[in-house]
Amino acid sequence: MTIRETRKEENVCLYCGETLDRDGINCSICNKQDNEWKRDYNNKCRKEGKCSNCGNILDRQGWSCKKCANKANAHARERNAFRRENGLCVQCAKPTEGYSQCRECLDKLADRRNKNKGGNK
Repeated sequence: MTIRETRKEENVCLYCGETLDRDGINCSICNKQDNEWKRDYNNKCRKEGKCSNCGNILDRQGWSCKKCANKANAHARERNAFRRENGLCVQCAKPTEGYSQCRECLDKLADRRNKNKGGNK
C-alpha cells in the first residue's frame, strides 16, 4: 500500500500527513500552497504562449490548446449526461428533484446572474 493510499484511509492530508481541518484530500495549508503553485504555473504558461495542460504552443485564445479543450469538453459532456441519467445535479452531483441542477446550485446561478446585471447598469 502506498503512502497516499494509507493517508487516504486514515483521513489525513495526502501531502503532509496532518489531520484534516477542511473537507477534501489536503489540509488548508497544503491546499493554499497547491493553489498558489497551480496559479503560478498557469500564469507562466500563459505568458509563454503554452497550453497549461500539455505544454504545447497555444493555437487559440485561452489557457489550453484546441486538443486539450476538446478533450475537457467531451469529458464534461459525458459527466453531465451520466449525472442527468442518474438524477444528479450536473454541477455538484447531489440528488435533484427531476431538474438538471439542485436548488442550491440554481440559487447560486441566480445570484451570479443578478450580480452581473447590477454591475452593467
